[in-house]
Amino acid sequence: MIPRSILLAVAAVALLYLTMNITMIGVVPWREVLIVLTGLGLSVVGIWLILVAVADPEPTSKLGILLAGGVALIFTGGASILYALGVRWKVSVKSTGGNSFTIEPA
Repeated sequence: MIPRSILLAVAAVALLYLTMNITMIGVVPWREVLIVLTGLGLSVVGIWLILVAVADPEPTSKLGILLAGGVALIFTGGASILYALGVRWKVSVKSTGGNSFTIEPA
């Protein structure tokens, strides 16, 4: 069981963070705010999925799938946050003998 003081501290920090974000809404367009919040939501769901998969007292045959899904959600959420903040990537794939795959900032 999670202690009440930790839950209250997390709620207080979340409230302060939300207040800080609301003050920036006049500066940042709503679309970017929604993209960042969606990315944060994906990342939180991924972290929750990993924690639930590891903390489950019963062994499961799908532990690898749950962990991989959680990691994929975390990376997808992080990538969408970076995209909303203006980071762009150049992806290049070469085949037929070269076999290279590169991702670099644009």
